Amino acid sequence: MKSALLLLISLLQVTPGHRAQQLNMEGASLIERGRPAEAELKFREALQADPSNIDAVINLGVALFKEQICRKRAVLPARRLRPARQRASAQ
Repeated sequence: MKSALLLLISLLQVTPGHRAQQLNMEGASLIERGRPAEAELKFREALQADPSNIDAVINLGVALFKEQICRKRAVLPARRLRPARQRASAQ
């Protein structure tokens, strides 16, 4: 009886739905750690495993939004420095 239960548990762990949920949780963890680009990949993998996983769909949107914010933050300091450099070279 115990071996049958273990077999059932192992089979449940390899279903696409379960795999998608695992990947979704991994992606959510990456989002929390400030790594949206890596999270995006996990959410996309989750959706390949189970395209109907609504949590992965929503979290993919969050990851893409956060990636956009990260890109803007990287560009903004360079834009702020440009006028100061131009002023310095004009003097």
